[in-house]
Amino acid sequence: MNLILLKKKSQAVLYQLSALLFFSFFLVSEQSFAATPQYELDARNTYENSTINADGIILQANGHALSGATVFLQGQTTTTDSLGQYLFTGLQRNNSFLEVSRAGYQKEIVPIALRVALTVAEVTIPPFSLIADDANNIRFLFGGDTSFARRFLDPPEVTPANEIPADNPDALILASDPEPGSREVVQYIRPYYQNVDFGVLNFESPVTDDPSTPHLTKSYKYFSLIESLPALTWLGVDYVSLGNNHVYDYLATGMADTLTHINNFGIMHSGAGMNANEAYTAHRMQHGDTKYSFLSMTSVTGNQHPVSYVADATKGGAADLTDNDAVLAALQREVEAGYLPIVQLHGGKEYTYSPSDYVQGRFQLAAENAALIIAHHPHVAQGVGMVNDVITVHCLGNLAFDQDRLDTMLGLLAQVDMRGEDVERIRLLPVTIKDYRPRPLSGEQALHFLRRIAEYSTGFGLQVFPYAGQIFVERNAQDVSIIERQLTLPVTIPASGSLVLDLRQLKEANESMHLIHSNNNTITAKLGRDILIYGDFENHAVDDAGFDAPRWDISGTSSFVSVSNAMKGVAGLSSVRSFENTQDSIIPFRNRIRVAGDTLHAPLKELSFFGYLKGDNAGLTTLKVVYHASFGDNTFGEESFTLTEGSHNWEPKELVLNMPAEDPAYPNDLENNARAVRLYIRQNPPEAGDATVSFDELALINWEVTTTLPMADTLAAVNQYDFVKVSGDPGTYDLSFNFRTFMPKIVNDPVEPESFPWLLFLAPITSQH
Repeated sequence: MNLILLKKKSQAVLYQLSALLFFSFFLVSEQSFAATPQYELDARNTYENSTINADGIILQANGHALSGATVFLQGQTTTTDSLGQYLFTGLQRNNSFLEVSRAGYQKEIVPIALRVALTVAEVTIPPFSLIADDANNIRFLFGGDTSFARRFLDPPEVTPANEIPADNPDALILASDPEPGSREVVQYIRPYYQNVDFGVLNFESPVTDDPSTPHLTKSYKYFSLIESLPALTWLGVDYVSLGNNHVYDYLATGMADTLTHINNFGIMHSGAGMNANEAYTAHRMQHGDTKYSFLSMTSVTGNQHPVSYVADATKGGAADLTDNDAVLAALQREVEAGYLPIVQLHGGKEYTYSPSDYVQGRFQLAAENAALIIAHHPHVAQGVGMVNDVITVHCLGNLAFDQDRLDTMLGLLAQVDMRGEDVERIRLLPVTIKDYRPRPLSGEQALHFLRRIAEYSTGFGLQVFPYAGQIFVERNAQDVSIIERQLTLPVTIPASGSLVLDLRQLKEANESMHLIHSNNNTITAKLGRDILIYGDFENHAVDDAGFDAPRWDISGTSSFVSVSNAMKGVAGLSSVRSFENTQDSIIPFRNRIRVAGDTLHAPLKELSFFGYLKGDNAGLTTLKVVYHASFGDNTFGEESFTLTEGSHNWEPKELVLNMPAEDPAYPNDLENNARAVRLYIRQNPPEAGDATVSFDELALINWEVTTTLPMADTLAAVNQYDFVKVSGDPGTYDLSFNFRTFMPKIVNDPVEPESFPWLLFLAPITSQH
């Protein structure tokens, strides 16, 4: 099969090639620099010693420029001018928080991507607005599943459930002194929590120093130590929801300890207690003239066990979300007392991108009296929607949690501004979890992730789109502008009858493919998304990691993140060997990569490995693909493919993978069917001299949609379809791609257009709808 690489902003183009490679990567380790060659160290030094400028515009909520705002970035401070403009020069090329404040307005903190290619001399930050702040405006921040348990304390998980682990130098948290390590776990997201009036998260763990009473029949049970709790108050957490399926992991003793210690550290809570009456009791607070109450409940009851996870009249546990009468009574009690209930619901099917039908029914139940609904439990971030005019966040995903599943590594914080009973503004803030620690996410990876959040928000009654590195949520379509761009290219389908197009090289990271047209209506197209996510070898986090390659194991001495060999952005990944070496260089992706539809037993198994390779006397380089079950240790064979050998400049590669079909003897079975892949890149030593092979822009393409051209307008307005495979009779055809970008109306149609000179650049190629 051939691949044409369509060069961005070129109308004709491009490369043809014989093998299509798609790739999926998982990296958790920091890299070893033992084998990093001098030319690479020189390239890094050049990069780190270069600077970059940043500019932008700050608005009021009505679209007028906001002058006199203080803008802070990397130790520099400036003030916006009469047009709301600001400029910074001489910045380090490190992703950073931009802070904007002005008297009478809510302060905003925005992560910005400054770790960009040296060819970029200045970054323009998308315009955004501040909202007014007064006594009746309150800003909440909601975080997802959090604990300081299990692998945080005991990385190999060898300690019995009824014992406290011994100190392990590899652990993030030491049992003898938990607070410092617990602070380190949450340190990178602290600026977000320090910028709100009321910080919230789902604390999904008992708190005890006496683990002698573990649940005897539950598979997954764990506890956090008492001295981890000060890290929550240091972070800026005011309240924790306890209505979850782990709060009762250590039964009545653990429940009593949890309540005692959380109270002792002044952390407010609800959702669990020593009986049902306590569990359904809301935490109440007043801000300005408005009274709010917090309820927390779970639908994961554990009723299949002799001892359930939920409370009843005589037993402790979490508040039971499945008890309709009790749920409605708890909500009604708050309303009658003059409080606005903010409800956190813990339930749904794990590792899915949309709320289950049952949980949507729970949303409906709660929305009868709730002012806001926040959900968690699936461990995977989901979308946001409206239920009975109540804004409902479907799932925040993980925050600080010790899971190793690839799909749990990206989560959300929900920043909600309320004025009385009205949600004035909601923003979903992306985080990436590296070594179990959440870090703010910026740049292209943030936008790729947020396009999925917006895609799975489609049909739930709100306008949801990525902008300025966050998810923006608007109730009304008239508050959103759509920027459309059309690109027409001649595309030659080779004799094989099909061709893969990499749209990442054609569009910006915040653009979504909307339509494809052709001058021949016999052509078909398949649309695919990248499920590898970590194939660009860039550091998109706001942290101090520098050059790292999350999810890839480059802990040995034969591979490194390579600034000197990057096709796009700052870095690629290089493997080095010499003819004197006796062993191969092996680069594993640390995680299994599950196909779309796996959890719902509708797996989409059509996969391609894709990426770009460069060889400098490269030894024979291969890709091994091992097919795994979604859960458990079963494997279902493997394939090996040749990637490259010798010397050549950057070339695209595609490999068509052959995942085994479902076994009819095991229908709907996660352990006895191939549902995931593991990837291993191997370079043999060359026959002579030194060898380097480099990789960039790797992807594992999950093909999901097949359509004829011209394509019907059926895609979600925002989506992750970054790859197209066109098929038809050999020949050259004109293909037209329509891309869409979404932004707040006040940005694309400003009150003072002279302060938005960047719109003049868009004007010739866009139209507003």
